Amino acid sequence: THVLQPFLPSILEGLVQLAAQFSSETLCIVCTVDPAFTTSAENKICPLTIAIFLKYSNDPVVASLAQDIFKELAQIEACQGPMQMRLIPTLVSIMQAPPDKIPSGLCATSIDILTTVVRNTKPPLSDMLVCQAFPAVAQCTLRTDDNTTMQ
Repeated sequence: THVLQPFLPSILEGLVQLAAQFSSETLCIVCTVDPAFTTSAENKICPLTIAIFLKYSNDPVVASLAQDIFKELAQIEACQGPMQMRLIPTLVSIMQAPPDKIPSGLCATSIDILTTVVRNTKPPLSDMLVCQAFPAVAQCTLRTDDNTTMQ
């Protein structure tokens, strides 16, 4: 990994351009190489991953790759706060949206991503997770007929 460190900024810039055409799997691999670099690039990685997730929300492969990236970010303590500030409002708005206004399965995928973030966040959980995300999950689960969401 030490050999790659000097090249990580260039790799990330290339991946940001490539991600517009699609390769989140490669971005996930880069996130695991150097936590300090990932922390410095979180402000690019997280918004890009959210945008790709929203654009291709009906693709289970993309959702899984986005979930993997959020997992990597959640495991880096310095990324947890900034990532949650960007991601949680997006997930909460999806979970609070009327079911007829969002694609089928998006709420369930949002809950899966939130679960991944919670499981990989060091305790104590942030106020944002406890006071905003948890009530949104409960509300979403109570008002849905979708079995995937209820599970």
